[in-house]
Amino acid sequence: MDNNILHNSALSIDELKFYLVPFVNSMPEGFLMIDKKGTIVIANSKCAGMFGYQDNELTGKNISILVPSMFSAAHSKHIEKFFTSPHARPMGTSGMQLFGLRQNGIHFPIEVSLGFYNAMEGMYGMAFVIDITNKQLLDNALKQSEQRFKQIFQSGPMAMCITHTDNDKFIDINQRFLEITKYNKEEVIGDSKINLETILDSESFLKLTEELETKTKVQDFDALIKTKEGKLINILLSVEKIRLSTGSSYIVMFSDITESKQHELNLLNAVVQGEEKERMRLSKELHDGLSPLLSSVRNHLEVLNASFNQLNEREKKYFSNSISLLNNALDEVRTMSKDLMPSSLEDYGLITAIKQLCERLDKINNAKILFYSNVRKERFDRSIEIGLYRIAQEIINNALKYSKSDSINVQIVSHSTSLVLSIEDNGVGFLPETNMEKGLGLRNIKSRVKSLNGFVTIDSRMQKGTSITVEVPIK
Repeated sequence: MDNNILHNSALSIDELKFYLVPFVNSMPEGFLMIDKKGTIVIANSKCAGMFGYQDNELTGKNISILVPSMFSAAHSKHIEKFFTSPHARPMGTSGMQLFGLRQNGIHFPIEVSLGFYNAMEGMYGMAFVIDITNKQLLDNALKQSEQRFKQIFQSGPMAMCITHTDNDKFIDINQRFLEITKYNKEEVIGDSKINLETILDSESFLKLTEELETKTKVQDFDALIKTKEGKLINILLSVEKIRLSTGSSYIVMFSDITESKQHELNLLNAVVQGEEKERMRLSKELHDGLSPLLSSVRNHLEVLNASFNQLNEREKKYFSNSISLLNNALDEVRTMSKDLMPSSLEDYGLITAIKQLCERLDKINNAKILFYSNVRKERFDRSIEIGLYRIAQEIINNALKYSKSDSINVQIVSHSTSLVLSIEDNGVGFLPETNMEKGLGLRNIKSRVKSLNGFVTIDSRMQKGTSITVEVPIK
């Protein structure tokens, strides 16, 4: 069995040691795990004894002490190259005989298989070492090693399966796979209609297939899997192409992340709701506190209007400017209050609020803002109305601020199970990846869409304009 089956578990190195050390100490071959600097973090008893050391004596030492001096320079380059482009494979495939260095200075022939493990702290290299001084010992060790990996495959914490690359039929599956999918082994192995395509939802399978057309492995792929009862479960999936005696195959590993997804969504919703409460508080303070105060100051000044003609020209100018500035401040406070929590959203709903937003921004900006909607239903869930309004507000303001467009089209289209918000401009465009790194705008939009359990697509080309489409499910 390929030693790549342990890749991509979300364990820390200390957790890995806890689970792995008892297992590797029972292995017939030597086992080493090193970090990128070549420091040994795990060495089983077999490995220590093979090189003439006591148990745990190798831990913390650099792997160079196990390499004959004639190979030291080449070995250092080999480690650097391996961590740059890691993949599971045997060492010495060019036909060169490998040698280890015992503590007493004696060289001895070895065979080494390499693998790697992505722990929470980073990548670690793994080496399975066999002393081939005695060929018979090698044969026995290989058989036992295959059996050990079979045990890992069958009892590992992650769901694992091996499939044909041509028809996605299952060659082998482990117990965790059966626990998550609720199938039994006879239903999916052999001449079965159940394959990888049938257990993944159609969108996940299509995206995964597209990625595998250009890659030999896909890591941390967010997907949905269908159980035997038809329940959809969020999984984090990794796939790698391998070659077995039966031909080209995929080894697939996944874990159920439904609970963590829900926790993440709950946390995100809490943040969004907290933000909305703060907006409502500020809007109320502006509307009920600052706005009346400014109006009162203006009224007091206007009382003095009767004495206006008694002022000199300079005083008249200051008086008029004060009234004008107060009126501007009042308009600004009202605008800020509406932006924070428009009364039309609370009173009349999403469609009216976005329509009024477009009309208001159209009057005070150079760009023409057009709005269209086929939505007949008056109201939606409050979280959807607030979320889509904020998303539309963010996208339109970004277009007005950065796109240099003279036309912005805003549409809300209702489908049987979803609402689709589309906003297009004919501006200068941008690079979504670069913009994500520099600003919070797109990240805020994506966070809000995620909190509504929807998805967003961004199509922007330099000097060709931008189109952003958001779709959210509705009950």
